[in-house]
Amino acid sequence: MRGFLFSDSFCGVANESFLLPRWWRGQSLQTVNLPSERATPVQILPSALMDNLTKIRNIPLVKSVELNSPITAGTVFFGVGIMTSKKLGVELPFDILGMFFASEIIRRQLNLQTVFVVLGDNHAKSNQLVDTTEINLFSKRVESKLIKIIHNFTLTNFRILRASTFHQEKSFQEILTRLPQMENEYLRLEIADCLFLKHSHNLQIKIGWTMSKEENICGNDERFFDRAISEFVPDLSFVHLEPGWTFDIARPRVSPYISVAGEKRLVLKEDQDFPSLGACTGHLSKIVRAAEILWGKLPFGMLNKKVEFLLNKAIL
Repeated sequence: MRGFLFSDSFCGVANESFLLPRWWRGQSLQTVNLPSERATPVQILPSALMDNLTKIRNIPLVKSVELNSPITAGTVFFGVGIMTSKKLGVELPFDILGMFFASEIIRRQLNLQTVFVVLGDNHAKSNQLVDTTEINLFSKRVESKLIKIIHNFTLTNFRILRASTFHQEKSFQEILTRLPQMENEYLRLEIADCLFLKHSHNLQIKIGWTMSKEENICGNDERFFDRAISEFVPDLSFVHLEPGWTFDIARPRVSPYISVAGEKRLVLKEDQDFPSLGACTGHLSKIVRAAEILWGKLPFGMLNKKVEFLLNKAIL
């Protein structure tokens, strides 16, 4: 664990994780005693950090937060991968809208300047599992859909950065050269991305996703990358959202930005069957709620109509 874990009772939020910053460890702490037979010290956060936490933790889809410095200015970033550890994606899932909406709420709440969306085409190439031509073709399709989301929802403070473009910049190459060689080149590129954005654009928050709140994580959970990133960018803060969901009860939780062949889920394309929402109802309702925080109540009573409206708005 990289910081101190808030208890659910202190945060007032169940089943979520909130971490105190590593730089706060070892500092003199203001404490108060609760009125009980056995007085329990409660750690009081600096007001700026507590204000940041309060604004983030109640945003729909937010599952865990680790704040490693008070945030008063700067930018936000989330990455869009285009392949899993084994397969290239085939479509952009509906769940990606949750990442856009949650990021915009965080940007507005903390009065930050820009949300950077990094399209990980170079990262996919580093896996050396899929032909480069296929990666280039699919990444162009994904980029065009990301551009349409930004345009259709009027997200004027969003910028798309294609990894294969900014990875050619001299400043990025200098950062990459200074990093040690790693067995996982994908991870090395992610670390370099964060250092580049930190130095060039005052990156403050990396937004990712997590499968669960458990401390034992593995390579398919984005926290695996973020723990390594934090060793190189110690003052970067992390917000993890819920994963994407499928209609497959045998494999319900998946990446929110990659849909591979054979998955039963909503994707951003026309002419698809619109199934009963079933077990995805709770997850999809949070995406809708995030949209309504940004733009007001949608003019529909049924959840499936609201979801269909957002899907069509994203693609048409």
